[in-house]
Amino acid sequence: TTAVALAAVLKADRCEILTDVDGLYSADPRVVSEAKILTSVDYDSALEMASLGAKMQARSIELAKKFDVDVEIASSQAEKKSGTRVSSTKEVPNNFIEQLRILSVATKDGFNLFRVDTTLFSFFELLSDVNYPLKLISQIGDKVTFLIEREKVVQLKEVLHTKQLKFAEIENVSTVALVGEGINHSNQIIKEASQFLKSEQEECLLCVNNSASNIFVVRTRFKKSLANFLHGRFVK
Repeated sequence: TTAVALAAVLKADRCEILTDVDGLYSADPRVVSEAKILTSVDYDSALEMASLGAKMQARSIELAKKFDVDVEIASSQAEKKSGTRVSSTKEVPNNFIEQLRILSVATKDGFNLFRVDTTLFSFFELLSDVNYPLKLISQIGDKVTFLIEREKVVQLKEVLHTKQLKFAEIENVSTVALVGEGINHSNQIIKEASQFLKSEQEECLLCVNNSASNIFVVRTRFKKSLANFLHGRFVK
């Protein structure tokens, strides 16, 4: 983040981040063995990837986008420099018009899922007593569902007990997200992911879809299987 900020102030041609990895991958290589280097990623996609578990600082990408700094991420050990360029430029195939185009599968561990018996309005009042972020908040019927980082669970339960709210908890869950374009124009991802989950007798605990990503919440034990399926099926 400091390097990007300096590059912006100095009006440098680019900011090179030389680290112990070759660049940004289409998935975590420790989770998906077929993960490949991404040669070019635009700011918005990089931000989405960072927020969903990719190993880079989201703040550095925010600064790069704000001040239009080209960032190159590469290995400090490689003899021939290669890696990933993060910039405003999008590499779009000639035949791409609102078609599904997936860049990566991002995974993130360390969550518990809560379903609290309350309305969304009452839940917002509850948040005034919570000083840490809750993720993927949604309401279905009279229950509010969300994720919380495991190290904050004790504090959250204290608040819930104080408010005398009933809740259910599922420990050790992860997010598996597809990041790309055209996601909100197609139900294909959700359809095929649900079929795969059903065939494996696993449950999708929560699904959130937006214009840049499709996020599935599953038990951590199943994260690797789902990530490999989605990568093999949708990352080209």
